[in-house]
Amino acid sequence: MRMELKHDYAHRNKTMAVLQAPQAGGQKSKHLVRVVGIDMTPMVDLGFLLITFFIFTTSLSEPTSMPLNMPKKGEPIDVPESKTLSIIVGKENKIIAYEGMWENASALKQSGLQDVGNIVRKKQETLEKIQPGNSREMVVIIKPLKSASYGGLVGVLDEMTINGVRLYTVVAPMPDEEIFAREL
Repeated sequence: MRMELKHDYAHRNKTMAVLQAPQAGGQKSKHLVRVVGIDMTPMVDLGFLLITFFIFTTSLSEPTSMPLNMPKKGEPIDVPESKTLSIIVGKENKIIAYEGMWENASALKQSGLQDVGNIVRKKQETLEKIQPGNSREMVVIIKPLKSASYGGLVGVLDEMTINGVRLYTVVAPMPDEEIFAREL
């Protein structure tokens, strides 16, 4: 016994499924076989409506950027060595941090990117012990080497924001600093 699915296009909008049973004159069988046909048009329409809805209501993620404030043109400002912290960013996110000028570098620290926050906080604490409010005048000089990764530099900049460092700058390292950092 063979069942056939008949398409009735005149009633297509009224019926969503059709069940056809065999005609009475065919071979007789112990099992009655039924064929079910489902009209998928409403399901497809619903799918496209949902896709359209989500496309129009979803906003694309806006790229985030870090604000960069450039200094005003004018006379350079003298900053006491005691309030400066220099951070050299090298390859593989290794850093070298020191206080003051390179020639008189005191407390030279070599570590990884994960320690930048601790180094900055220790310097802030030291300045606060000398005089309350001194840490707000701290200047951090960030010096990425050519071998430094972009992610390493962004990580150091993030630490400046996290620790509330108001004054920081990114400059090229001096030749002596590059030579020293390459030897590590």
